[in-house]
Amino acid sequence: MSIWLLILASYYIVQEGSDGSKFIRVSFFISSLILSMYSIFSLIYASVSLFDGNKKLDLIKGCFISGRFYAIGNANYMGFSCGALIIMSFLGFLENIRKRGIKRTFYGITGLVGWFCLGLTGCRTASIGISFAIGLFAFFYLINKLSEISIIKKVLLSLIISGLIFTGVLMSFHLPPVIYRESMIIIGKTFLGKDALKSLLEITAHRISEDDGTMTGRTLIWGAGIRDCLKNPRRFFFGISPLSKEGIYTAYPGHHEIRSAHAHNAYIEILRENGIFGYVTIVALIIGWAINGLKVLLSKETDRAERFLVAAFFAMLLMGMAEPMPFADSQKSFLTITFFMTCGYITALGRKTS
Repeated sequence: MSIWLLILASYYIVQEGSDGSKFIRVSFFISSLILSMYSIFSLIYASVSLFDGNKKLDLIKGCFISGRFYAIGNANYMGFSCGALIIMSFLGFLENIRKRGIKRTFYGITGLVGWFCLGLTGCRTASIGISFAIGLFAFFYLINKLSEISIIKKVLLSLIISGLIFTGVLMSFHLPPVIYRESMIIIGKTFLGKDALKSLLEITAHRISEDDGTMTGRTLIWGAGIRDCLKNPRRFFFGISPLSKEGIYTAYPGHHEIRSAHAHNAYIEILRENGIFGYVTIVALIIGWAINGLKVLLSKETDRAERFLVAAFFAMLLMGMAEPMPFADSQKSFLTITFFMTCGYITALGRKTS
């Protein structure tokens, strides 16, 4: 509950404060520093654990399981936190790209740390979201820059270039596992045992195409989650409560004993936890933020850093299609507070562009 009070306070300060812009930038700077240091520490700790043949696994401090980098309790939680680190770092880098000083270098380093660790987690939802944010930013940036050609050519050219950027960024997340594995194997041939080398060989990139047609079972869980919402009138109108730890069963035919902790979809999970009354309220807020975001994106007065922040907002909403982020698990991922601070700032910017 204390985390949500912090989120609400941050949202209010960014939206209503006399200098919300300064507040969000200082907050992002401090968060980038903390997250990058934690990521480096966790990766070092996980790497050292390989010397023990992964016998002592620590899901909080860092370890490798089935070739994926785990920290904060889960590979996906770590992946989303790395996604938040990339968003904050990219924003800071854009603001300082033409300035002299240490900030540009700082954000460049923290962004690389986030990119490298996100690739190691194999969190495909966060990888797609970050790639979408950069691609969407590129699209609207080009739309505003290409002023000497017709609107149709401008849109088509922007679509092609931003599509290539999206693909390039997404494919780049396949590099960290390869770089890390090959580097550690070189070290391992001298210092590590056979068990550790076996664990290293398991570290591979999790490709988007590696799926059984159900998004790793997510579509099955979505159906079960919706059925859970419609089980009786009380659940439909009031939900199971955000404090409930009740999972979702009957998602997998023939395996009714398997339990999913949540719906793997933020919007179904909102309905499941809060019922239709809470769902309508939260969706109304999202629509309001989105409208303000579109105003900011389409305004010619918006600078590139603010345009990227809005693109990141839409990307974080996209991530919610496959995970409960950014509306849940606030204590396990920096993405939640990053999202709500972004929403507050977008609201403030939307008022200025009205």
